[in-house]
Amino acid sequence: MKNYCLMKETTNWHPYAGSNGIYVFEDKPTNKRVNKALGYIAPNNDDVKWFNTPLGIDFKGRTFIQVCK
Repeated sequence: MKNYCLMKETTNWHPYAGSNGIYVFEDKPTNKRVNKALGYIAPNNDDVKWFNTPLGIDFKGRTFIQVCK
């Protein structure tokens, strides 16, 4: 089984209504701007929604922490 890098979004969306989930990457993102996510885990859920094609996630103005190695 492949090890993926899980990055939990910690962005404060106030005053907007945004929710932070966990993005699945092949490796730890190194690009400071756009990184390709393979899937997403919604808040309060354990199921991975795999994208048909990698989704570019713009990291500008957003914060993330690595949740596992």
